[in-house]
Amino acid sequence: MSASIDTARMSTSRSGRILKFGDGDPLLGTITAAGETQSRIGAILWGFGIAETKTARRLAKLGIASMQVRINGPAFDDADARNALLDSSGVSYCQLAMDKLAAECNVSRFILMGNCACANVCFNAAVADARVTSLILTNPHISKAQVLSVAMWRKLSRRETWKRVLTGRIQLKSGFQRLSAILAGKYRGEEGKVAARALLQTYTYRQNVVLPADFDEKLKQLADRGVSTLIVASKAEDDFYYIKKTYRGTLDQLLRSGALRIEELEGDTHVFSTNDTAAGALNDAISRWIDNTFKCAPLP
Repeated sequence: MSASIDTARMSTSRSGRILKFGDGDPLLGTITAAGETQSRIGAILWGFGIAETKTARRLAKLGIASMQVRINGPAFDDADARNALLDSSGVSYCQLAMDKLAAECNVSRFILMGNCACANVCFNAAVADARVTSLILTNPHISKAQVLSVAMWRKLSRRETWKRVLTGRIQLKSGFQRLSAILAGKYRGEEGKVAARALLQTYTYRQNVVLPADFDEKLKQLADRGVSTLIVASKAEDDFYYIKKTYRGTLDQLLRSGALRIEELEGDTHVFSTNDTAAGALNDAISRWIDNTFKCAPLP
């Protein structure tokens, strides 16, 4: 898991001004001002990548000011330190960013957008703060332990998997033995360190970067509050497959009601700011959601 903020291709908004804010400056932000007519809705977008910048510019055309935000300081470049900070303080960071954007742009309600761990932070912030009216969640993170139970059966259900079994390219017995060994912690060396670290993270992150066990109930509560949610995921993502399989009934119900929209994009891109094509596909999905959502509910 990573906080999924693109470090290689950082872009700035049209204002180009980088803000440090919060007690001790824990966050960096950059604001994209709204167009000629500004809504009282603002947006907090986790990440400085091209995908977030495209979204900020799309929202600006609708009169929605936005702030792209990320962790400040050396913790940003250390995945473990960054995720630990997001886990302990991610929701409060979202609220801090909303307060800052409210002060800068006179907005009072918010769209939150995040990828992977940051998607979960946004979801938990929406549950905690009634100022959030919309969510854009891309490739939400699910712990390895949760995914494991579903991903194994997903792989076994694929025709290609059984072709490989029948031709001898996959040995099911050895595969299950390896899986068992990983869970039992029997591997040594680098392989053992990787397995141990993954399992440790499963039990370490328990707060802001974890989707709650009652995700479906909280999603319904958000819908009852009037929150509109967009989930965008790559089709190859096992994390989203877990969400669909586990919460299918609630997702179907909210899709029918219009409170939820789901877009599954081709490919296996996890961080949509990785390249222009992925960022463009995400922006198209967000644009479709925006057109549908804000036509049904005109901006105040």
